[in-house]
Amino acid sequence: MTREAHLALEVGAQLGEGPVWVERDQALWFTDIKRKKIHRYDPESGDHHSWDTPEQAGFIFPAKSGGYIVGLQSGLHRFDSKKGKFKLLVAVEPGSPDNRLNDGVVDPKGRLWFGTMDDSEKSKTGAYYCFHRGKLTRTNVTSIAITNGPAVSPTGPSFIGSIR
Repeated sequence: MTREAHLALEVGAQLGEGPVWVERDQALWFTDIKRKKIHRYDPESGDHHSWDTPEQAGFIFPAKSGGYIVGLQSGLHRFDSKKGKFKLLVAVEPGSPDNRLNDGVVDPKGRLWFGTMDDSEKSKTGAYYCFHRGKLTRTNVTSIAITNGPAVSPTGPSFIGSIR
């Protein structure tokens, strides 16, 4: 059985990142980091909506209590899609203005794992973090130029991909 790929939605993304299927919405959510956008696409209806973000957005995940958690350049924010509003939950690396958040994953325990990176993709200033129940913890995975591809296995998170 072979299937041909086809374009489902043209958004003109400059740096598309973090596609996540949100079951409660029956929709695909993703970001365009460089154009500062969040997108929502419903493949059943073809409905597409986008929101401007105040900073570069590396990922978006649904929050258990409703709304979404978005990794903006300055930190983790709660996003209300009905109002298009962002509220800072926790600042991440406020002393590193050249870094931004990039790529994340949520494990079965509801912990958000994500990385930071040098926005110019040159300096090894990035690190991985865990956010759980309002608490941010920096892991011992540091000195990273590009954070990409965090994954979760049955034994816990695994940091593979573009760690260098």
